[in-house]
Amino acid sequence: SSPSARTVGRVPLKNDAGPLDTAGFPLIRLTPAHVADLAALEQICFTTPWSPAALMGSIAQPTSISIGITDPNGRIAAYLIAQGDGEHGDILTLAVDPSHRRLGFATRLLIEALEVLNSHGVVMCWLEVRQTTRERSIYINGLVLIW
Repeated sequence: SSPSARTVGRVPLKNDAGPLDTAGFPLIRLTPAHVADLAALEQICFTTPWSPAALMGSIAQPTSISIGITDPNGRIAAYLIAQGDGEHGDILTLAVDPSHRRLGFATRLLIEALEVLNSHGVVMCWLEVRQTTRERSIYINGLVLIW
C-alpha cells in the first residue's frame, strides 16, 4: 500500500489528488448550537432540506458522529452527520457550501467519519441518497461511491 492510501474497515481510501488542502479550515464536532447554520446550508444545498428539528434530533443521538469544517470566519463550510450501531453505520447527510466545493472537504469529512465509525466496530457503512439526487455515483478525490 502506498503512503497516500489508507484502509478503513474493508474499504481502501486513496486520495489520488495528493494531500488535502484544507489548512485554515478546522474540523469541529457539531453541537446543537450549530443547528441554525446547518439548516441554512441545507437550504442552499438541497431541494428538500432537513428541518432544524431533524438536524437537532440526529446530532443528539448517542450514536451520532456529527462533524463540520469551518471557514476562517468560523462559518460552517461543510458538514456530515453519521451514526453507527454495532457493525453497521449510515452516512445520513453530507453537504458542502457551493463556494467551498472542490477543496477536499467532503473527502476529509468522509474519511474522518469512516475512521471514527470503524474505531467503534463498524465494518459496513451505508450512504443515504436523496431521491432528488440525479447522479448515480459520486467521485470524491478517488473515493468512489456508487448506488
